[in-house]
Amino acid sequence: IELEDAWVWDMYRPARFLQHVRVLTFRDVNIEELEPGVRL
Repeated sequence: IELEDAWVWDMYRPARFLQHVRVLTFRDVNIEELEPGVRL
């Protein structure tokens, strides 16, 4: 899975907000998309 502008929870990754990330896993993955215009 390739994501852009994503918040990723990974116990081995120090940064959580990433501009581009590739997720490789053999386990379940939860993906949620924010509505356009939501400010964080």
